[in-house]
Amino acid sequence: MHFSSDLTFENQLRASRRGAAFLLVLVILVVAAGLVSAFQHHQAGKTIELRMERAKLEVRGGLLLGLSEGMKAWAEDMDTDVSHPAELWAEAISFETEDGVKVRVVFEDLQGRFNLNWLVMPEELFGARGPGDVFRDLLAYHGLRPETQILTELREEGQTLRTPGELVARYPDSAEWLRATEEGDPFELLTTLPSTATGMTTLNLNTAHPAVLRALVGDSLASWVDTVEQMRESEPIRSVHTVLEFLPEVVQNALRPLLDVRTRYVEVRVEAEYDLTLHTLRAVLVRGEQGVVEVIKCQW
Repeated sequence: MHFSSDLTFENQLRASRRGAAFLLVLVILVVAAGLVSAFQHHQAGKTIELRMERAKLEVRGGLLLGLSEGMKAWAEDMDTDVSHPAELWAEAISFETEDGVKVRVVFEDLQGRFNLNWLVMPEELFGARGPGDVFRDLLAYHGLRPETQILTELREEGQTLRTPGELVARYPDSAEWLRATEEGDPFELLTTLPSTATGMTTLNLNTAHPAVLRALVGDSLASWVDTVEQMRESEPIRSVHTVLEFLPEVVQNALRPLLDVRTRYVEVRVEAEYDLTLHTLRAVLVRGEQGVVEVIKCQW
């Protein structure tokens, strides 16, 4: 009986040791599995991070390539006597790079908008209707009314604006009368172009927005705007004179310095997409007399 008791105790001890060993192996396996899982999670995070970084690089490269192609297309335009939306260079460009980046390039003629920097120029350059009158009528198209005091301060200050948004930055109250309405966003009709060496930057009759033209001449000559739209519908207007001849001489003399049929400034918008990453670049291009195209503003 004594031998049997000792044997039972020994068996229990062995079983306990086996259980402890099994538990130790189980703990080791759980810890190892945790380490492997953590390593895999870390690697997966690194893979995603590297993938995102590559997407950013590919997209940035696509944006720069799109900008380069847009500049090249405009520089290759040989018809420097006239600028209009139907020209080959003005058509949207779409392509895909060897690395799979989808790129789209869209042009817009900035000389079809109202130039806010006209507001700092002398009133007499505009004849009977000064730039402030034109601007107020343009905003009235959107049901908005600018404050005369702010426009006066802007003219007296005499400093040109670099972007339309800078007007709001300088005069926060102007945000109220530059807001989007049911008629649209007034910022879509505004630009900030510098004056040229020979005078002010003109409107291009072939691309000028009807609302800008109507504000320029006033409601009493709204029919003239309809005439301009009809003339440029079939083919581009190649001479300012052919359009002004329908107006009284005093109005012709006032408008002649403000109008042209050519464009020196365009905005190019480039969109690049790669691996579900999409970014946009906006740049203002200027074309010199020799056809050389340069970037004067760029926003990523």
